[in-house]
Amino acid sequence: MVFTPSPMLLKLLYTRGSLHNLPHTGVAFSIKNRLDTVNVTGFKQVQIGDVVIPAEKIHIDLGNGERRAATDISPDGRAIELPVGRALDIFLDTPRLAEGMHPVQIWFSTDAFGDLHVEVEDAIVGLASFKPHIPRSSEDDYSEASIAARQRFAEEFSGKEFTHLKHYSFDPHMLKGNCEHFTGVAQIPVGLAGPLQVNGEHAQGEFLIPMATTEGTLVASYNRGMQVLNLCGGVKCTVIGDAMQRAPVFVFSDARGARDFGKWVEDTIDQIRPQAESTSSVAKLQYIDTYLSNKFAYLRFNFSTGDAAGQNMVGRATFAACSWILENYRGPKVEHFYLESNFATDKKASQINVMRTRGKRVVAEAVVKREVLQQRMRVTPEQAGLPRAGEQRGRLPVGGQQQRRALGQRHHGHVHRHRPGRGQRERVIGRHLVLRGHGRGRFVHQHHHSVADCGHPRRRHRPGHPKRVPANAGLRGPRYRAQVCRNRGRRGAGRRAQPGRRHQQFRLGEQPRAVRPQPLTDFSSIFIRPNAPLPNQLAGRL
Repeated sequence: MVFTPSPMLLKLLYTRGSLHNLPHTGVAFSIKNRLDTVNVTGFKQVQIGDVVIPAEKIHIDLGNGERRAATDISPDGRAIELPVGRALDIFLDTPRLAEGMHPVQIWFSTDAFGDLHVEVEDAIVGLASFKPHIPRSSEDDYSEASIAARQRFAEEFSGKEFTHLKHYSFDPHMLKGNCEHFTGVAQIPVGLAGPLQVNGEHAQGEFLIPMATTEGTLVASYNRGMQVLNLCGGVKCTVIGDAMQRAPVFVFSDARGARDFGKWVEDTIDQIRPQAESTSSVAKLQYIDTYLSNKFAYLRFNFSTGDAAGQNMVGRATFAACSWILENYRGPKVEHFYLESNFATDKKASQINVMRTRGKRVVAEAVVKREVLQQRMRVTPEQAGLPRAGEQRGRLPVGGQQQRRALGQRHHGHVHRHRPGRGQRERVIGRHLVLRGHGRGRFVHQHHHSVADCGHPRRRHRPGHPKRVPANAGLRGPRYRAQVCRNRGRRGAGRRAQPGRRHQQFRLGEQPRAVRPQPLTDFSSIFIRPNAPLPNQLAGRL
């Protein structure tokens, strides 16, 4: 390593909450290496409050029952190897501490960083505040005895007996570093879909798709879609972005300090890059995005990580880069620093990751042929609501005589012209022609036997206008479908329409219902025939 951690970063070495009194006498705490692989070459002293504990009264627990005195640690063959992720328990021969907060200072040395001084605060918690702890073993936490102890603890704590959780077919030691407090394995149903033909830049061929689910018809639906894609030549996949992020935040006293810091980072990116890449032979710093919010400066480091996902890799690299930044920045004082600001948004949905990239950004493309869609899915592209050439994807078609005419041709081959009355507006939503306004209109549902009842209660039908249809008209064929009645609206301002007797009877065998007059300026209501099914395209947008 070529950098020296700042005091702010060194605080991360201490395991907060680890300070505790030993059963009889003495105090203990833990430190954990979160920087880089080093060798501890000496332990000078520890100070808790005003009490200084020299090296003669310090012992280090190395695990596996091995404990070494601090005076036995030296650079000439007696150093302690401390890889990343390893923890050391420090035991102090000193009187027990009172409950409450205590300042803790540690002086020790390493071969990579030299002499280090860690200064933190931690608390001694009373026994009354302790809750039951999950059993674990510092020697071998993946042994059968440790696992059985946790299983008994879980059964006693929950009052339930776990029958299937205890059965598994692999060595639990394989999970070291991947699953803590291992207790058992849950059985999850897995279904297979595919195979799917993938035409990618790296993955080419047919692949089976395992799907863990208990949702009925889910696997079958995916499998049917994959058959359609295979008949159309498969899926073409293209990697258009590849970057893994870590996003630290630097806190200043005001927004001006954050702004100047962001400009300085942009100007010194060439000096920051080698510091970040010094921790790994794989991680390569691509660029740094700077986002300012009040007095906070968020730096989003973007790395290439090869074939690895690289979350831990970029964490170490960003840690090294931030240490160099804190040591070399000469602008306004950095009040606080956090290695992860949650702006990298790992393991959760985030708009910044949608707009930018986290991991591999892949586009999967497929062209579904019309004949395959009709034969396999029994639907045409128009019926499925697929966008036409030049039409924006996801748009809800609203208004327009051309769209309305195409809509009628798609379902029934024709649609009657409709002319809205005064104070009305018309819209086409899915397969529905909707009248909005103060008239007595209701929508025209172009589906099977529905007929609009739009006539004015005091106006007779005009010559050439479709006659009203008896209740059993829906059984007579397509000539009664999609018939639209004109509605001229009220001519007299402020007059309320009174429903006549012949307009109170409902069509198509439906029960009569009262017709309420609408206010003159009411544009908020859409009249829809009861129980009329909405198309899937409209239902998905409501």
